[in-house]
Amino acid sequence: MDLPGESAGSVPDREQVRSEFEQSRDDYCARARTGYPEESNRARARLLKAYARDYCRSGDQYRAGDALNTAIGQGRSLVTPLQVAAPTRPSRTEGPWSSAHR
Repeated sequence: MDLPGESAGSVPDREQVRSEFEQSRDDYCARARTGYPEESNRARARLLKAYARDYCRSGDQYRAGDALNTAIGQGRSLVTPLQVAAPTRPSRTEGPWSSAHR
């Protein structure tokens, strides 16, 4: 079934995550050194600097927070519930991998 404005879904693979991390690594590492002097809330500035240190060292690793974001439909995966369900929908006439289009 076509929905107005719907676009192709996206679920990042390991290489895409690594590539995006490599593009951002220098920024994370710079913030790990310099912090966030523009942030007036000192507690928030410390937290952001800690995140930057963590991401500078291992920003390409999958974390528990990534799993939580995925579980609630947030984060890096850009798919609709219909796109997730479509491959699992059996068809009486065309087999298990049929399109939802008629």
